[in-house]
Amino acid sequence: MVAYGRSRNPGPIDEVAGFATGGTVTETGGYRIHTFTTSATLTVNIAVTVDYLVIGGGGGGAAYGGGGAGAVWSGSSTLTADEYSVVVGAGGAKFTGGGAPGSDGGASSFNGVTATGGGGGATGGAGRAGGSGGGAGYDSATGGTGVSGHGYAGGSGGVSSNPRYTGGGGGGAGGAGGAGTPNATSPPVGGAGGIGVQSSITGTALWYAGGGGGQGLQVSGSGASGGVGGSGVGGGGAYSNNNSTWTAGTPPTANRGGGGGGGQGSPTTAHDGADGIVIIRYAI
Repeated sequence: MVAYGRSRNPGPIDEVAGFATGGTVTETGGYRIHTFTTSATLTVNIAVTVDYLVIGGGGGGAAYGGGGAGAVWSGSSTLTADEYSVVVGAGGAKFTGGGAPGSDGGASSFNGVTATGGGGGATGGAGRAGGSGGGAGYDSATGGTGVSGHGYAGGSGGVSSNPRYTGGGGGGAGGAGGAGTPNATSPPVGGAGGIGVQSSITGTALWYAGGGGGQGLQVSGSGASGGVGGSGVGGGGAYSNNNSTWTAGTPPTANRGGGGGGGQGSPTTAHDGADGIVIIRYAI
């Protein structure tokens, strides 16, 4: 869990029109909270000590590998009266067909802190590097690497041999993505998305930045399943038992920085990564 302390800021709130403006503003437990789900500006009217949570956009799912979650940065800093740019990274797009990987998520940033977006999942070969790494394709390749201390690697892919194929789960901000089951294991199960991290910066304990689940394929037979999304906020992987009818996993939770699940078919059952988020709070 991301923990925060509390330090009361100097001066009565009515000295100016609030300490700061920008984003969606809420108050709870003696804190004012500014939540940014799109890029904007935080205007600070008086010096204030803030806690922050900055999460990059999740990577997009591919035909097999799940997308990695965005990196997570948290901490505290003192801001002077000024305008501060807040950038919220977009989720990466799901793969576009053929052997293409999912796209990487966009970076989020605030006051010199940059949270890298998650790596896209792979259709074949290794997952892409990112804040957390994308899951690998179906050929036993390794998952993409994450940013040390802020995200984890994606899972490796399963062995590619008819009738079973599985992709790795995308890495999460709190743990590595799971490996797709090998060919010798029946039924085929996509790798689980890596776990995320929990934060109570909004006053409620919520999960962020879970990896996307990998895809599971049984060309003929039954029992295939997609990997689950990390911590309930990463996207779930798709699955098929005949390589014709595909069941999509759940999409990642909006604005939590989770990776998209792997999947294929026409139209594709993979998911885009979720957009990131920036949350800033201070005592009032």
